[in-house]
Amino acid sequence: MTGCKVSVVIPVYNAERYLGECLDSVLGQSLKDIEVLCVDDGSADGSAKVLADYAAKDARVRVLPQANAGPGAARNRALDAATGENVVFIDPDDYYPSCRVLEMLHDALSKSGCPMSAGKILRVPADDPRAVKYNADYGRLRSYPHCGLLTLDEYQTPFRYSCYMFRRSMLDGAGIRFPLWRRFQDPLFLAKALVAGGRVFAIDEFVYCYRLPKTPTRVDWDANDCARLREFVKAYDELLSFAVERGCRKMFVETAAVLGHELRFHGVSPAHPMWGEFCRIVRSIYRTGFMGSREWMSLFGRVWSDGVLRRHGLDVARMTDPWTALKLYLWRMVNW
Repeated sequence: MTGCKVSVVIPVYNAERYLGECLDSVLGQSLKDIEVLCVDDGSADGSAKVLADYAAKDARVRVLPQANAGPGAARNRALDAATGENVVFIDPDDYYPSCRVLEMLHDALSKSGCPMSAGKILRVPADDPRAVKYNADYGRLRSYPHCGLLTLDEYQTPFRYSCYMFRRSMLDGAGIRFPLWRRFQDPLFLAKALVAGGRVFAIDEFVYCYRLPKTPTRVDWDANDCARLREFVKAYDELLSFAVERGCRKMFVETAAVLGHELRFHGVSPAHPMWGEFCRIVRSIYRTGFMGSREWMSLFGRVWSDGVLRRHGLDVARMTDPWTALKLYLWRMVNW
């Protein structure tokens, strides 16, 4: 297939359980002039058979097998093979909420002339797909300031890349591809696209259903997945550096906020294995000058919650000048 309107990119790794639902939602779109690029990233379950069955039934499905290299490499391979004028990305355990998603995003691109269009996300609990949620504050950082044309000055949020449709010529022209990390590749990809494109046309429609994974407990993360947190910090450190390099203050602050939330969830404290790395990145964030002292303290002071500060001898509620005391305390804690 050549010259179609949209290339739909799906990286597949051990996704047999939900893959059929995902493909049905894509192939059932009202916009029929599409190609579906499924990169089988070395799946060990029945994903390959599911893909083969769909490819046999619908010529728009192209299966690209490869040895396991991670979702970033899989998406890049699909991008290199894509022939569509525009590109969207969907994960194999997610799906589209309506049959008009691709049509709406494509129309927004065509009518606006923007290099990207975007919509809203629905979050679906994995154990009960009927309990669809959309949190307007999911966040505050992830909602558009308004619908219609958004310039880079207005909107710099590098999250929810799967809610976007991209002009392939923009991605190829700017050499934008995913980092070859195992996790957290998409924020840096979207950040580069936002800067290169400069404009997004946002529509007031739900365009993506994100299936929420089973939420692990803090103990689970600390005990079993410190490597994941380390990868997260590395990826977001790269994203912060990119924001500084391009002068994107809003992107920097929003990225730092997500980082702070994750560290808070993990209960990062002096006893945590990631404490030294946390200290380094907190110092780095402050020293860029992109955040004022109070803004910085408002964000990272919340990392110590649930009595952590009290366990270290600090009762903020009893202080006459809690902000100053907290700043001095935090500076001492991160070995300023």
